[in-house]
Amino acid sequence: MSINLLTKLIAGKIRIMEIYNSGYKMKMNKRNKYYQFSILLITIFIYSSCARQMVIPFTSDSNADAQIFIKPIKPTSRTLITINDSLIVNKKFIKSVTINHLPSGTYTINYASDVNTRIAKIDSTMTIVVEDHKEISKIIDVPSYSSWYYISNVLVGLLIIVPFLFI
Repeated sequence: MSINLLTKLIAGKIRIMEIYNSGYKMKMNKRNKYYQFSILLITIFIYSSCARQMVIPFTSDSNADAQIFIKPIKPTSRTLITINDSLIVNKKFIKSVTINHLPSGTYTINYASDVNTRIAKIDSTMTIVVEDHKEISKIIDVPSYSSWYYISNVLVGLLIIVPFLFI
C-alpha cells in the first residue's frame, strides 16, 4: 500500500472498499479465514464471563442449618472473603457466595477484591448475628470501572481489528 493511499485513507477521502476494489487487499484463502476465525474465538473466550456462584459449607455439622448469601452488585475478580479471620475464598471471580451450615453466633465477614480497574477499592466488613434456621442475605456495593479500564479495552479492540482491515 502506498503512502499516498494511506494518507487518503486516514484523511477520510477514500474508503476501504475502494482499496479492496483496486486490488490492494490480499486475496482471502482458506488459511487466512481459519486464522481470522481462530482469533475471533480466542477473543470471545478471553472476554467471556466465567464468574462463579460458590456454595461453601462452613462446618460439617448437619445440625447447623443457617446460611448467609452474599451477592455483589457486579461480579468481582480476585475476591477474598474471610469469616472471623478465617479465609474461605481466595482470589476467585465471584458472582455470588452462599455459606451453608453456620452454627448460631456472631460472625465478622470481610469481603475484599484486589483489583485496580475500579474507581475505589472494594473492602466491606460486616458483623452478622446468625440464628438457627435463618437465611441472611447481604448485598455488596461495587464501584464502577475507572476510565483507564475503558480506554485500555478500546485500545485492545483496535489492536485486534486494525490488522484485519489491511489483510
